[in-house]
Amino acid sequence: MSRSIASQELLTRSMNGLELLRQSSFDAAIQEFRYAIKVVAATVISGVENAPEFASIRITVYDVDEDQEHQQCKAFSSFSDHNTMYIHSSAFRLCEGANGHCLRNDCIASSLLYNVGLAHHLKAHQTHGKAFNFRRALKSYEVAGQILLRRGQMNELDAGDRTLLLAIYNNKAHASYNFFDYATSSNCLEVLRYILSQTTQDDAEHCRKFNLNLLFADGQCKRSAPAA
Repeated sequence: MSRSIASQELLTRSMNGLELLRQSSFDAAIQEFRYAIKVVAATVISGVENAPEFASIRITVYDVDEDQEHQQCKAFSSFSDHNTMYIHSSAFRLCEGANGHCLRNDCIASSLLYNVGLAHHLKAHQTHGKAFNFRRALKSYEVAGQILLRRGQMNELDAGDRTLLLAIYNNKAHASYNFFDYATSSNCLEVLRYILSQTTQDDAEHCRKFNLNLLFADGQCKRSAPAA
């Protein structure tokens, strides 16, 4: 696959997945995201940090809800009876151009895996196969985080990496809590807290939502902890 073809295939498959996710066609969306992952898999596995065919790829936050008027508040939604923790329900869009954060190949793969996890996460809410889809979501988030961090420490991440990692650990905390796995959920919240401590003033507006979610979620986990 030539450079231009690979780049176009990646963008097309990723955008197809986002449109299908917007339509709640979760299985079809997952299939598109997984195909896009295959396009970049060879360069990620071989350790090539910045393949020239993907040099122009950028990442932006993509709201899967068509109600753009309430996009900001719907980026975080809570839908579990026993879980008042908020899920970050926006996906990540790959696009070409000057806007957005420049990506390494492993960050591209990580964002696509996050989108796979989000599709399973949202499907768990809308279908009866909750346990299966929550487990798939957790696995996708876990691998996405591992890929993103394998080249460095959290304090070495740039703004785009931090935004993606915040979404991964936020949703991993939510999904873990749905299994009453309070220890894992609390650990994810601590990671979330650390990432937020590394953010700059430029990130403040976006991170404010995660900070607010952290306050609610942290209190919830403390209430759920067994008495000494």
